[in-house]
Amino acid sequence: MSLESSYPEFRLNQSRYDQATFLGRFRHCLDLIDPRTLLVSEAKLYNSVKLLEDFKNGKLSDGITNKELWEAQKIKQATFHPDTGEKVLMPFRMCGNKIIF
Repeated sequence: MSLESSYPEFRLNQSRYDQATFLGRFRHCLDLIDPRTLLVSEAKLYNSVKLLEDFKNGKLSDGITNKELWEAQKIKQATFHPDTGEKVLMPFRMCGNKIIF
């Protein structure tokens, strides 16, 4: 089984995991609190946002994989406030308060 096959077809603004099951909800929460998202550079962050905008507008480059899209969405969801779209400061992110406190 290849790594790419472990990623389902990308769905914008939806969870990669089945939210009808406890395990799916648990894995989704683990994505949101993953402390590795704190180490993402500004360039990677804004490339992730651009990739998702390109997907939304149907302008996705050839060769972009589901894995890249899911990772971009994970970074965006962990960094930006879902209602305002503003970048959340590191200590106040879901993944940041687990390390700081």
